[in-house]
Amino acid sequence: MLKNTSKSMLIASGIALSMVCYGVAPASAEPDEVTAQLETAAEVVSRVDPQVTTTDTVEPTLVDPVNSSIQFLDTPVVLSDQLTTNIGLGDGVQAVAGETVDYIIRDLSDSTTQILAVMSSEESSTTQSYQFTGKFLEPAQDGSVLVRESPEGEPVAMIDAPWARDGDGKALTTEYQIQGDTLVQTTAVTDSTVYPVVADPSVNQHWWGWSVDFTWGETNTIANGNAYCTGLVAGLVLTGIGAIGTGAATIACAALVGTASIARGNGQCVSVNVVGAVPALTWTPWIRNC
Repeated sequence: MLKNTSKSMLIASGIALSMVCYGVAPASAEPDEVTAQLETAAEVVSRVDPQVTTTDTVEPTLVDPVNSSIQFLDTPVVLSDQLTTNIGLGDGVQAVAGETVDYIIRDLSDSTTQILAVMSSEESSTTQSYQFTGKFLEPAQDGSVLVRESPEGEPVAMIDAPWARDGDGKALTTEYQIQGDTLVQTTAVTDSTVYPVVADPSVNQHWWGWSVDFTWGETNTIANGNAYCTGLVAGLVLTGIGAIGTGAATIACAALVGTASIARGNGQCVSVNVVGAVPALTWTPWIRNC
């Protein structure tokens, strides 16, 4: 999830770099076949990643098939695949056919833009690249990536640490690599991986504060008690604030541990909405499907 960190803007924008594996129509397919394929891809995405709300009340994300790019603020994010057909599916959802993969573009109600690569099978590449033209990318300790205008400049955006799950909801190993101004996300699959595969970052910034989606492993750690929770949450980096520290983490864990325990018992994950400023942050946890 890529978020703007400009101090002049209250509402953050973002790009969620995601991956889904599913059938892709061949480049020579008839227009009706391509449209049907894209509609099916969008349905698969909705099933695999349902915990989002799309909207058509914001300016739609600009897709440039000629240059295989998607506009984010003033930055053309160039995709690794050549784009061809682009159709609107309503309610803030676009579908774009590529030569080797398709993409679903979703404008979300929190002003985030989500890009999902739709891949055909285990024979498809599980590596996708996103070029932030002219920007400087810097890895952070929590797995996220800072985006700067210059090597020493203040961050203008942040890309969340990645996650990935297969069609059964099983967590997969996924990672970012930085190659100049290009971010490469690679997800490891095995013979037992169930397609489609979805890979997506996890922390979002909103005009009112932040929301944090903890993974199953992190939920399990938080549920183990305050000491475990504090050690994990203290290093949490919130855009514009940095690491929250032990004091704020102790307050957070007073709210998180019980909810995480319930989530763990139900095979679910815990999320939390964060409002305010350190040390007076308000933490409101909730439970979601992992």
